[in-house]
Amino acid sequence: MLDQNLTNSLKINYFLNLSVVNMYLKEIKKIYSFLQGMDTISAQKAYEGLIAGFQNIHKSGAGYVKWKSKKESIQTFKTSNIKIVEGRLKIPKLKSLIKMKYSCKVDGKILTATIFKENNKYYVSINVSKSIIINKPETGENVGIDLGLKDSMTLSDGFKSGKVLDTKSDKKIARLNKELAIRTNNFSNWSKNSKKTRTKLSKAYNDKKNKILDSIHKITTKIVSKYDKIFVGNVN
Repeated sequence: MLDQNLTNSLKINYFLNLSVVNMYLKEIKKIYSFLQGMDTISAQKAYEGLIAGFQNIHKSGAGYVKWKSKKESIQTFKTSNIKIVEGRLKIPKLKSLIKMKYSCKVDGKILTATIFKENNKYYVSINVSKSIIINKPETGENVGIDLGLKDSMTLSDGFKSGKVLDTKSDKKIARLNKELAIRTNNFSNWSKNSKKTRTKLSKAYNDKKNKILDSIHKITTKIVSKYDKIFVGNVN
């Protein structure tokens, strides 16, 4: 169907329409049996992404449509038909509720949810409306911030954050890179041991990223809690 779309601009405009795909969705599910386990809204969201990809081809920096692959390290799908029941996640087509660990409390009406798998762990990003925003009390304090190389940030009150580093993770990543290079040279690039090492390396990179982001978030949270106005540039 997509090859036929690309050869005829009229057919492209016809098929790049959500109302059209809704008509063909039932027939497509009859042809491809694996789609029977997928809820209708997820299929519609996937097609919305396809439509947006084709419409953005000629926009600056967008390029041609990039197709998803099961070999990609991160697998995602989007839906709007989810509920939170007694602190657990209810997903269509699944009878049992899924336990969750919350990074923050979910307030407001759920609009959409993106579920993705990374490093053999599942995450859900929930988009809500009418969320309650609590403003922090005003302090009347102002501060200037200078970003540098020696110190990540220097405040006008004299505070220096230093470099945000994680040397322990760096050593682990170096060891795993060396291990992967040896196994790739001596054995097949996709052997079981190579895959295990590649998974460990991906987790190590992810842990390092999370640790650095956590340190940055702690510093920035203290700054926005203490100061009302923040100026970025030359503190002098």
